[in-house]
Amino acid sequence: MPTSAREWWRLVRNTVRFYRSERVSGSLKFGVLAVCAAYLLLPTDFITDLIPGLGQLDDLAIIALIHLMAVSWSERRYALGEADHTLIDADGSAR
Repeated sequence: MPTSAREWWRLVRNTVRFYRSERVSGSLKFGVLAVCAAYLLLPTDFITDLIPGLGQLDDLAIIALIHLMAVSWSERRYALGEADHTLIDADGSAR
C-alpha cells in the first residue's frame, strides 16, 4: 500500500492511465470494477459499515488495494509508461 502522499498520487495517476489505456483489455477493466462493486454491495465486510467512518474507510482501503494490485500487474504486463503510447523496456528505456 502507498505510504506517502506522492505514492498515493502515483496510484491515482496510474489508475487513470489503466482505465484510459487501449492496451488494457476491456474485460480486465470491467472485472476490476465488478470486484469493487461486489465488495461494496455484499453484506460481509472486514469492518462493518455500522461503525461510522471506520466502516467506510475499510471499504475505501479494500478498493484501493484491488486497484493497486490490478494497476501494478497491468504496468508489468502491458508496459504502461508515463504516456500511454510510450513503451518502457525492461531496462527502463523508452521506445
